[in-house]
Amino acid sequence: PGLGFLTRELLTSSRHVLALEKDDRLFAWGQKHLAGEQLTLLHGVVLASKSQLNPHFVSPLKRLAPQAGVRVVAHLLYGAATPLVLALLCELPALKGLTVMVQWEAAERFAAKCAADPGFGAVSLLLAALCERREIVRAVPRQVFWPRPKVQSAIFRCSPRAGPTEHFAALERVVRGLYCYRRKRLSRAAAAAEHGLGGIRDALEQSSLDGSVPLEQLGLRDFEHLAAVWSQLT
Repeated sequence: PGLGFLTRELLTSSRHVLALEKDDRLFAWGQKHLAGEQLTLLHGVVLASKSQLNPHFVSPLKRLAPQAGVRVVAHLLYGAATPLVLALLCELPALKGLTVMVQWEAAERFAAKCAADPGFGAVSLLLAALCERREIVRAVPRQVFWPRPKVQSAIFRCSPRAGPTEHFAALERVVRGLYCYRRKRLSRAAAAAEHGLGGIRDALEQSSLDGSVPLEQLGLRDFEHLAAVWSQLT
């Protein structure tokens, strides 16, 4: 929440706002100047580990909105944007929408639809599996910040898919493992990834995929199929 500029706007249009502040002084300031029945202000960090949400944040969020749904609106710490977006989409079943400000290059990766789009890669495929809609709302120029940063920013918005994500862990491992060799053909990428993704070559042989196809030409459904076969073998 920082000094509350965005928080105050959210309070005018939300049933309840949960805000998480890491800085000791800003948390104390928020308790004094932002307190109210519509606001739950927590002290801490949002990620408990590199890729897992802090239970201190998740528990009250689920308690506040078990069925009504949750929308995340935030200016994310740029270095943690990718793992945080993935964790929010995976760990919050009631999540209805996510609108965040991130570094421009991250927004391109999040919104990319195919290999021809700037930034397309493993994260683009993973977000396609988790989201029905992804878009860059607009660019945010450097001059609107003080002090002025060296990077360009963007507002990214997505709508999560309904349904469980229990098979996502296998998909993520396969996508990330193979995309380390994105310039290779599928069979060569699988051979190179075998040391960290044991059984992936056997999975490819038992799948219906053509190993001679360039890895970057594979779509989400191809990766989901390969991940399902690999998961059964392992």
